[in-house]
Amino acid sequence: MTDHAYLRAPLDTLDIAAVREVFGGTWHIFRAGQDYCALRRGGGVIFWDGPASLLQPCVCAERPDDLARQLCL
Repeated sequence: MTDHAYLRAPLDTLDIAAVREVFGGTWHIFRAGQDYCALRRGGGVIFWDGPASLLQPCVCAERPDDLARQLCL
C-alpha cells in the first residue's frame, strides 16, 4: 500500500484564515468555544433522506485542517 502523506501534509498546516479564503463563499466559518464551525450560506431546504440529504447545513471540527477536510467531502 502506498503512503500518501505528501497529499495530507498541506492540509495539516492550514489555519482558519486559509479555510475562510477557500470556503468563505459557500460557508460562514467561525469559532464556537473550542471548535471551528461552518454554516452553509443561503439556507434552503434540508432533506432528511435521498441524495440531497448528504448536503449538511453545519459542520464542526476541533482543528481548521479537520474542518477543511470535512468541507471537501
